[in-house]
Amino acid sequence: REVDRLDQQRSEGDAYRDAVPVLQEATVARAHALYVGGVLAMNQGDQPEATRMLTECLAIRRDLGNPREIAASLSTLATLYVQQDELSKARDCEEEA
Repeated sequence: REVDRLDQQRSEGDAYRDAVPVLQEATVARAHALYVGGVLAMNQGDQPEATRMLTECLAIRRDLGNPREIAASLSTLATLYVQQDELSKARDCEEEA
């Protein structure tokens, strides 16, 4: 059932959000938790939380310097900005990615 699937996604998203504070250091694991949590929040329609998590993820990934992970974060942020009708920000993210 669709409702059960959405409840499971919501539970998974909550689990990632709960795990993020435990991962306080700017590490690959923290960036990944923020990325997955941000994607789940985006899929659940929680755009403010998705923006917060994905933006923090991008900042960590920039500090860590992995170009592929930076590009993935930028591209996902671009998708989020399209959903928010912030097309200029979306374009900037895709161009940088």
